[in-house]
Amino acid sequence: SSKVPRRLQFFMQDRQLIANNTGVEVAAEGGNLTRYDFGTVFVIDDPITETTSNTSKVVGRGQGMYLVESRSNFHLLVSFSAYLENPQYNGTIVFHGSYKALEPTRELPIIAGTGDFRGITGYAAVTT
Repeated sequence: SSKVPRRLQFFMQDRQLIANNTGVEVAAEGGNLTRYDFGTVFVIDDPITETTSNTSKVVGRGQGMYLVESRSNFHLLVSFSAYLENPQYNGTIVFHGSYKALEPTRELPIIAGTGDFRGITGYAAVTT
């Protein structure tokens, strides 16, 4: 859509192992849900905010999953949709790919979109 910016910045507030968590471990080798080992699967329903502050305005939700896919390194397979609701644009952006979780900046492919983001492709620069 012509009203969608070429560059978009938002912040997912992924909270685990705390009250009101937004990321939950649902499967792990041997049933041990307290480690981030190979095969561990997380389901997320994270608020997406305008700034890095978890108290800033919520503009959408990031919903999907990620899993630890490497035995020797901390690599994640990430698959989620960012459901964005904004006065300027509305729709979803779909992210799917692998990255080394401990790198300072990771690239995550954008593979599709809906609504104002229909037909979108590209990549996201992910930082923690």
